[in-house]
Amino acid sequence: MLHESASGKSAVVGIMYKIGRADSFLSMLTDHLANLCGGSEEEKEVGVVDPRHIKIGSRKHYRCIGSLTVPPCTQDVIWTMVNKVRTVTREQVSLLRVAVHDS
Repeated sequence: MLHESASGKSAVVGIMYKIGRADSFLSMLTDHLANLCGGSEEEKEVGVVDPRHIKIGSRKHYRCIGSLTVPPCTQDVIWTMVNKVRTVTREQVSLLRVAVHDS
């Protein structure tokens, strides 16, 4: 999840997944993700995501300063990676990949 402050600073919170049971947070986003799967490259607003609904399961995390991984590859981004690996279904992964055009 990418956050950009009003002053233009960026922060990323990353959660790693393995295939298993459905992730409850991603289940809440299923309808929004399905709306993004029309094949169009245009940006669509799907609303505001409340990060308090993400069940991280641990307060342990790793933090480092890096850059975004896609252009414009913004520098000085604060990366926070959650230590606990969560589970996601293959269907949820497929829906996410189609929504972000990752074939």
